[in-house]
Amino acid sequence: MKKPQGDISDLPTGNLADTGSSSALPVIGLVGGVAVVVGAGAVVLVRRRKAGADS
Repeated sequence: MKKPQGDISDLPTGNLADTGSSSALPVIGLVGGVAVVVGAGAVVLVRRRKAGADS
């Protein structure tokens, strides 16, 4: 079994990186959800207009 190189005093100190979600994440999610709903509504509206024009 090999021993680690260096001295134990060489170990890094401090805190781990701060990970996690941004505080803007809920706003981004809401804007994305609204965009999906608006897009779906536009598709439904266009399909209804095309179906009405054919009859």
